[in-house]
Amino acid sequence: MIEFNTEGIAPTAASIRDLHTGKFREVLPGILMIKGAKNPRGFDQGYGILKGKDLVLIDIVEEAYKEAVEYLLHNGFNIKAILITGKGVTKDAYADFESLSKDAGDADIYVHPDITPQDYETKALNRRDELLSKFDLEPHVVPGKEGQVVLYCSKHNGIVFTGDSALGSDYGTDELLFTRGREQKGKEAFPVEEFWQGFSKDFDYFFPRQGKPAIEVDVRTRTSLLDRLARGEAGLE
Repeated sequence: MIEFNTEGIAPTAASIRDLHTGKFREVLPGILMIKGAKNPRGFDQGYGILKGKDLVLIDIVEEAYKEAVEYLLHNGFNIKAILITGKGVTKDAYADFESLSKDAGDADIYVHPDITPQDYETKALNRRDELLSKFDLEPHVVPGKEGQVVLYCSKHNGIVFTGDSALGSDYGTDELLFTRGREQKGKEAFPVEEFWQGFSKDFDYFFPRQGKPAIEVDVRTRTSLLDRLARGEAGLE
């Protein structure tokens, strides 16, 4: 249920598009990706960061991922936490937080406090703690976006897990285009523009929950991506 990248082959949009639904693949050493079921948006993507037998999962909440999570537990992997990057992700969950935790071997659930349910204790995803540091993760809160958090990982010259804060273009097109997705308008959009305008982390990989990722990004493309994303869209030429 995990296809390890033993040959160190760099991922491509085509290879990700052709992944089997509900099966983990190691797209970079220690970085897992899983394809969700087909939906009106195309399909969603979840991620995992692996250290030995310990791992954290990012946005792994959909029914299509459930069997793969069971595989991890039955094969000696220790799921430390499920990180949920925003309210939109929770709407796609097959169960409540308590059930998600139990199904992942009693893993902690990390969410922004703005979307924490009153009847279940979660961990705060709006600040770095010991576990996030262990997995080389920094949370960056997106203002005005219903508890949305962008996760930055320092591995592989920098990986950005955007959640729904940036959506990639459809796999069926030749273009590589990022948008701010289900964004607010007017005054509500301005803080999001400022967020991307001020995002200063270097990265080689830009992994959205929906749509094609940006892979092996150079400095020029990174600058263009963030600049245009700050203005509402980021077409990469």
